[in-house]
Amino acid sequence: MLNKIIKISVLLFAMSILEASAEQFSLENKAEDNIWPSSTYGRGFVDDTYLIMAQQGTLMSKKVSDIRYQSIENAFGKKISFEKWYKNKNNWIDSQFMWLTQIEKNSGILWGFTTGEKGEKYFIRPSLYLGFLQRYEINNNSSLSFQFAFQFGGRLKEKICIADYGDIGGIQKVNCRLAASELEPKETLKYLFNEHPNDHQFMIKYQLNF
Repeated sequence: MLNKIIKISVLLFAMSILEASAEQFSLENKAEDNIWPSSTYGRGFVDDTYLIMAQQGTLMSKKVSDIRYQSIENAFGKKISFEKWYKNKNNWIDSQFMWLTQIEKNSGILWGFTTGEKGEKYFIRPSLYLGFLQRYEINNNSSLSFQFAFQFGGRLKEKICIADYGDIGGIQKVNCRLAASELEPKETLKYLFNEHPNDHQFMIKYQLNF
């Protein structure tokens, strides 16, 4: 058994190697000062693997949910809701799961995945996480840990709508969210979601116990 409880909460997994960002890719390392007691190490893959995060909702999913309850008006003043287009199928939300597998007394492999999500006008691809965590004991009361990880996949892609602009514009492809804007239909296509989460991170953690 662990000497300390591994807490599960939410920490933005987003310190990019090239730039710090708190807006993509979330993970939590909740291990306390003695993550892997020497008395329990080496029992096999299953016993040396710990679930450190289980979270429903990702930043890619939030981008979609933020517009789900918005709407536009057509040329006749009729309200067109985005809910049908951007409602997640079967009410499934893109979810994250992360494990830590101990390979030495103070080091381990981070691995996990996201499930993906889709709706009528968008999809979020599943993704895989892979990383490494190394911890150093400075003294009995403090430690320093280094963590890096990569995310593969997780792309958010938005689909187009087909709109009838009447005698002036005819039937054209358009960004659903911007169909009633002042932009030309073909210009709105530039603003379709086509994004990947930040695919790597590096984090340093110092812990002092009182």
